[in-house]
Amino acid sequence: MKHVAMKRLALSIGAAALLSGALTACVPLVVGGAVAGGSMLATDRRTSGTQLEDEGIELRALSRIRSNVGERGHVSLTSYNRQVLLTGEVPNAQDKQLVEQIVSRVENVNSVVNELAVMGNSSL
Repeated sequence: MKHVAMKRLALSIGAAALLSGALTACVPLVVGGAVAGGSMLATDRRTSGTQLEDEGIELRALSRIRSNVGERGHVSLTSYNRQVLLTGEVPNAQDKQLVEQIVSRVENVNSVVNELAVMGNSSL
């Protein structure tokens, strides 16, 4: 009975050693990501809740823009304190207005600054 328990313990320790060896490359990434994320939260004047809201606004707005405008335009946006800045290029004035309307309807958006240029897509 003691022999079976020792064998099971040895196998468990061996498996743990193999797994920890496989994960050693991830440790610096996890620790570095936590430090970088923590320092970004510490240097930003917005509350963490506002930062999360802004991130959610960006994700929802970009998804809706892609589904409506698609490859016709190149649109970037930045949300800060629920104010959205639109930059990039669209092929016509109708698409410029459409993008602004789409973003203004996203939940928690207070205002939209539309700096989209009516022109062909940039190469970069």
